[in-house]
Amino acid sequence: MARVTEVEKVRKHIEAVIDGERLHIAYSCFRERPLEVGQEIDLTEYKNFLLLRQYKPALTYATDRLAAKGYAEKELERTLVRGGYLPETAEMVVLKLHQLGFLNDQTYAETYIESHAASGHGQTRIAQDLRRKGIDPDLVKQALENADQDIQHEAADQLVRKGYLRRTKGEALKKTEQRILGTLLRRGYTYEEAHDAIDRVREEMADVLEEDIEEPDSEEQILQAMDVARRGLMRDTGDPRKDAQRVLGMLARRGFSYDIAKEALRRIHEEEE
Repeated sequence: MARVTEVEKVRKHIEAVIDGERLHIAYSCFRERPLEVGQEIDLTEYKNFLLLRQYKPALTYATDRLAAKGYAEKELERTLVRGGYLPETAEMVVLKLHQLGFLNDQTYAETYIESHAASGHGQTRIAQDLRRKGIDPDLVKQALENADQDIQHEAADQLVRKGYLRRTKGEALKKTEQRILGTLLRRGYTYEEAHDAIDRVREEMADVLEEDIEEPDSEEQILQAMDVARRGLMRDTGDPRKDAQRVLGMLARRGFSYDIAKEALRRIHEEEE
């Protein structure tokens, strides 16, 4: 038998804790089967009793949430469970809303990508956010591949423009671009996406930028970058492209230019061959 350890009135329902498990109980259910602290009950039987009566209020709860904002299917299911509904109830409600067309992970992912790409978020961050919401990784990958790349490019370019316009008098162009690069990386753009955006805008704003791009860095900087890159490559994930992107980002945060970072990686790969 399970023991009731807490019974609390919360807005329009009752919440009870039974053997550490919190249950959301509608007033009508509670009046029919009241609980009190210290009471021993058959938890499985009580859950079955609730399951038969939770569906309608849970459906109302879910539609109220959807009226306020969009949800991924697993995200809404978790929200229902956190609200005190049984997992079985949450699953039935989500299935019903999907069948009615109110929930669709593909549509949600496409809308989310378009909105957040336009807000200046890179694909890496967007993909992580969608996976956290419970959307299937393959669906996320497909939605990103089908997304309008022009929207993401323009958002990245706008961030770069703002970065150039915030350049203080006398600040070296390299330092400005390292700062911009850091901003883009934090926004979830890959190193290559960020560098491409900087290249596009640098050409676009050539007349505005007062300082020429610096001469190529010294051999000593390349050797330093190689040393840092070797340490980074020791954390081998088995995916060479992913490892290279991670190391490029690490070198950028250390202040190495894109050309230096690429040259360092190229030389390391030649050594390995």
